Amino acid sequence: MKYRSPRSASTRTSTISRRTLLGATVGVSLSSVAFTVPAQAQSDSSTVWEFETNAGIFSSVTVSGQTAFVGSKDRRVYAIDSESGEQLWQFETAGAIFSSPAVDDETVYIGSNDGSLHAIRRETGEETWNFETGNSVRSSPSILDETIVIGSDDGAVYGVNISTGEEEWAFETEAGVFSSPTVANGSVYIGSFDNSLYSLDLSTGEMEWQFESEGPIYSSPTIDSGSVIIGSTDGRIYAVDADSGTQQWSLETRLQIRSSPTVNADRVYIGGIDGRVYALDANSGTEEWATQTEDQIFSSPTVVDGVVVVGSNDGNVYTVHADSGEIESTFETRSPVFSSPTVVNGIAFFGSDNGTIYAVDISSIDGSSAGSRTALGTLGYYTQENSLFGTAVSTPGFGITTGAVAVGSLGYLLRRRSSD
Repeated sequence: MKYRSPRSASTRTSTISRRTLLGATVGVSLSSVAFTVPAQAQSDSSTVWEFETNAGIFSSVTVSGQTAFVGSKDRRVYAIDSESGEQLWQFETAGAIFSSPAVDDETVYIGSNDGSLHAIRRETGEETWNFETGNSVRSSPSILDETIVIGSDDGAVYGVNISTGEEEWAFETEAGVFSSPTVANGSVYIGSFDNSLYSLDLSTGEMEWQFESEGPIYSSPTIDSGSVIIGSTDGRIYAVDADSGTQQWSLETRLQIRSSPTVNADRVYIGGIDGRVYALDANSGTEEWATQTEDQIFSSPTVVDGVVVVGSNDGNVYTVHADSGEIESTFETRSPVFSSPTVVNGIAFFGSDNGTIYAVDISSIDGSSAGSRTALGTLGYYTQENSLFGTAVSTPGFGITTGAVAVGSLGYLLRRRSSD
């Protein structure tokens, strides 16, 4: 792995790392795992609106202003009115979109399998600039001040000027980067298919430390109380010191971890390929409970009002009691839910592999996503000022540019289909 000095956008050429996508073909076998689940609770959720795209959704929803932003494997980025479900605009790239959007006051930033990071005007859907890498960009961007950071399947992590789209720095790992960066305290934390978790200097892109797991890393890191927490396809969940990269603890699960963690109230929540939602003590890594779903979990949890909300490849979005692990309700989409939910005022926003984006009212929840994942702007997040009730709620992210949004009362069912 190496740091590469910046290059001019007009003359920049990208080369694919010799070990790009090592691990992308790692197989997952569930033959040794029996999915035995408790009787599921009845759904206490009701659909507010559904918005249909033309292909599956892997991207997670970011809610900013009164707008929900999300990408689709139909190659498009959508801006949707979060209250009505009406399309505001769409922007078409040249590749499927797995990346989740980052949003500031003026611009939406998102990666595409066309190999580019796109900057799109949030009000009009017009492209401001695009930054080309050497392969698909499935990683999701993170913003801090004037720098936007993203990984690429070409094996590099890039720092890009937010105004001009020019490269500020690039750091090359030894394989593709599917993981999304988390930015905190002047450092960039990100995983790679070369089995490593990296800490990079946000200003220069130089490596601060490297922690090696025993498998390619899909998971995106989260930060809590000086610890970087991440999962690996070696089946372990790790906590390492944010300053030194020294391992603090690890927990072995039954199969790979591709989900990304969130931390709330000193507890880590994460999903596994074994179909379980795990809760761990954030200080020791001790497993507190593990709740079984009916299929693999790629989706990353969020925590609201003492309830964990997470999708599963069995087609359901689950609400699980944060203390006991008891399943409280399910919402069925009938297709895998890879997307990671974002909850605002009791409304969960997420996508399904059936191509539909959902806004779902969860009756047991009134609040908004509170875990470290959404607070740090990783894989979908929100910023909000609740003008309806006269209270201000914001996601104070280290890695995002915050702004005020107002999300209105969502009280009716609407089904929309995007235009071609």
